[in-house]
Amino acid sequence: MRRSLWAIVAGLGLAILVAAFFAKVFGLPLATAAEGETGLTHLLRTILPVAAFVLPGALTAIALAEARRVRGLAFWVAIGALLAALGFTTLTAHSAPDRALFLSAKTFVALMAMGVAGGWIYWSTAGKHAGKLSAEFAKAKQDGLSEGDVRRRCRWCSILGLLAGLIPLALLGWSMIYRPAPMAPVAIARKAEADAVKMLTAAGLPETKLSIENHVGHVLGAASDAQSRTIAFDKAKAVLAPMVGLPGVVAYLQNDIAVAGTGAPAPTDGTAEAARVAALEDAKSKADEDAAKAKLKADEEARVAAEAKAAAEKQAQLAAAAHKKAEEDAAKAMAAAEARAAEERLAAETKRQAEEDAAKAKAESEARQRAEDEKRLAEDLAAQRRNDDAARLAAEVEAERKAVDAARKAESEKTAAQKLADAAPPPEPAAPSPAPNIVCASDFSDLFRSFSIRFPLRSAQLDGSAVAYLDQVAALAKRCNGFSLTIGGHADRSGAEAFNLNISDERALAVSDALVDRGIDKERLDVAGYGSQRPFIPAISRQAFALNRRVDFGASLTPPPKATTVAKLSATLENSTVKLLAPPAIAAEQCPGEFSRLFLSDVVRFAGSSDDVTDEHAEFLDHLAGLMMSCPGFALDINGHTDRRGNAAFNQSLSERRAAAVRDALSDRGIADGRLAKFGYAGERPVLPANTPEAYALNRRVDFGVHQLTVK
Repeated sequence: MRRSLWAIVAGLGLAILVAAFFAKVFGLPLATAAEGETGLTHLLRTILPVAAFVLPGALTAIALAEARRVRGLAFWVAIGALLAALGFTTLTAHSAPDRALFLSAKTFVALMAMGVAGGWIYWSTAGKHAGKLSAEFAKAKQDGLSEGDVRRRCRWCSILGLLAGLIPLALLGWSMIYRPAPMAPVAIARKAEADAVKMLTAAGLPETKLSIENHVGHVLGAASDAQSRTIAFDKAKAVLAPMVGLPGVVAYLQNDIAVAGTGAPAPTDGTAEAARVAALEDAKSKADEDAAKAKLKADEEARVAAEAKAAAEKQAQLAAAAHKKAEEDAAKAMAAAEARAAEERLAAETKRQAEEDAAKAKAESEARQRAEDEKRLAEDLAAQRRNDDAARLAAEVEAERKAVDAARKAESEKTAAQKLADAAPPPEPAAPSPAPNIVCASDFSDLFRSFSIRFPLRSAQLDGSAVAYLDQVAALAKRCNGFSLTIGGHADRSGAEAFNLNISDERALAVSDALVDRGIDKERLDVAGYGSQRPFIPAISRQAFALNRRVDFGASLTPPPKATTVAKLSATLENSTVKLLAPPAIAAEQCPGEFSRLFLSDVVRFAGSSDDVTDEHAEFLDHLAGLMMSCPGFALDINGHTDRRGNAAFNQSLSERRAAAVRDALSDRGIADGRLAKFGYAGERPVLPANTPEAYALNRRVDFGVHQLTVK
């Protein structure tokens, strides 16, 4: 940052020096040398007018270039030409001093040359690196910003920081232009000489004059007599009285007036005149001695004052150095504090990320555990079912064995009876015996495990595969006419319990009616509906729901109880108030739980850059539409999302289109638009904030929220 700041300062100073050089070359009267003015003072008075015109526009241009990264040579040449034009306008203004001196084509050409050269010099020194200072300043305040963030954050800080030094510099240059040059000691001496000549002429002594050389005042000329000589010296002394002893002007006054005709003080006749002249000479000698002493004293005081001033300047330098060191220490302390704050922020971010990773790992572990539990439960249910089938089969085998033993015993008794009754006529041929019960039990078990009758959502309609399977069940039931069949209807967990019970009854009756149509006696059929109380897979997912919408079978030698015959179940369904064509109403307090279970079962997902709702989500949307009909007092929030790639505007539009597509799908299923609200969140709410293909696929989704409608 310091290097960039020094480059700007050096470039601006060098540009002003080059412009002042051109002003000297073209002979512009920007600062007329005053009489007795030193070369350094005149050089400063030549540079400062140029700086006064250059600084306001130059600093503004520097601020703009730093904030907006303007680095082109054309920009700085144009800025230099513009500043030259503004300077010409100012110097030739109606109220400007010395307006006539600048109102010429030569002045305009000279100023344009100064501006273009100065702009080129600044560009080559610092302008082509514009933007480094503002970028470093912004990064020092907050690291990790992009270039766009740096531009926005440092636009005003760079302008205000550079303009902070504009006002005092501009006022200084302006004062150097319009304030008269200070009178140098030589000019003061010349003015004193002129005032003394006027006073001597007014006193009738035109032949005398005052000359100040090497800080000594000389009263020169000729006087008619000694008295006139004394009067002339007194007049000159009166003029120089305020300046006698003034450093650099007059140290003391010397009377060098000659008496006319002698070149020395005029002689006089008489003792009085001689005494008077001697007294005057003594007074002059004493005055000269006093003046010399005063000069020595003044020189000593000046030396002491100079030493005191040097000491004060040294103290000021030490104080400035101490102040500078304190500022550097404060800057270092601030940098250290910012570094500590950055480290704390990094540590907090690392801790937050670790917590998120731990939470994610915990959620994945819980999900795996739930999946394993569900799988284990399904396996346990299947094992229990196999054990029940094995126990039932064993009981049937035992019954068959007992029946065979009884038949063998009866056959033995019958043979013995035949031997005793030789004269009896031969018996008529017996009817063919049915298939052995043990074979029938095994056939039923194999057939029931080979296929499962499943149903679409809210339907009891048998499809073609179910019809073909029922043909096999009817054929086996006819062959094994000693067995009765149990038919159990089931539903998934997505609807109300009353609706689930009725739809399960409907499914069981549809299967029993199909078997009756195929010649099976109703009295051999035990029909029951279990609703969602006996799920095949006790999970909340679309796949589990599909597997649980089923009819399963059982076969036994025991006749079915009369209370669960087809006729009784049919009568129950005829008297039921639950209609299957429309979902039943659910109590308002139960609706949030039903919505939660359904939302956990599935999410509508999309392909990359697509807003098409595919057929794989039709069943889930059917469930959702049915639940909306069962809960008429609730409204749905449809939230569209995208992954984190791509343009923000495109992602926002795509997320809104996805929400609109799901809303239209629900509208097509009979849900009023007033109960559906769509929102698009682009990639702002990822379900998995990672940059992987799996995360992108999970984040391209539509999820839902539900709230109860307000009754007006």
